[in-house]
Amino acid sequence: MPTTRRSSSRSRSAPKPKLSKDGKFATYKGKKYDVKEWKNGTRYIDLPFTSKDGKKGTRPRIVAGSSPEYLSKIRSKSRTRTRRSSRRQSLSNRNQAAMRAFVRHYEKAGYKTEKGRKIAMTRDIRGDNQPQTRSLSKFRKSPHKLDMRGVDMGEFKTTKALKKASKSRKSVSK
Repeated sequence: MPTTRRSSSRSRSAPKPKLSKDGKFATYKGKKYDVKEWKNGTRYIDLPFTSKDGKKGTRPRIVAGSSPEYLSKIRSKSRTRTRRSSRRQSLSNRNQAAMRAFVRHYEKAGYKTEKGRKIAMTRDIRGDNQPQTRSLSKFRKSPHKLDMRGVDMGEFKTTKALKKASKSRKSVSK
């Protein structure tokens, strides 16, 4: 079966808008349009169109890309520095999410008594014989089988201390 190419909404033979020398107007199919600019320096014109149900509106058509000043500003920023700082900031959010998953798991586990649930949580918190993970997605799937630093790696001795720590973490994040 032969493969067919999908056609884009704009045909290849469609004329491109031509920008005037001063950059304030663009001509497209013999008509002049005012050139507008977005925050990143990209220039566009508002082309009128009529939808199938008869409603009229406008859609942007890019005339010129982002300004060189804007692009150089973006490229000059050190990406590694921002990544590291965002990772540090999100660590507490990740621990909070892991703590919520941990508590949610033991709430839904279906223990007969509240005391039994607390005993199981305490055993999980105090026990250090489980594999450790740094992945939040893995921990969310099975918090009873994995340990995560800052959540259940033996830092808290009782469930009361766990709840107190989770409440203080919630109040810090707000």
